[in-house]
Amino acid sequence: MRRHSQRPAVALAFGGFARVAALGLGENALQALAQGILAGPAALYLFAFSIQTIDYGASALNSTSPSAD
Repeated sequence: MRRHSQRPAVALAFGGFARVAALGLGENALQALAQGILAGPAALYLFAFSIQTIDYGASALNSTSPSAD
């Protein structure tokens, strides 16, 4: 009996490590580049954009309140 709990669900869904290795070094390097190098800066940019959006909303709320001057 095979123990499937030792394998990740993604590997089971897409054919396992042998299928990934069969794609070759170039395809795997391109995937690593896209996930590792390009996804990191994209996530940081989107995070910074969301923080700016939240701050702009907070400053809009503060501008309607009476000033302390």
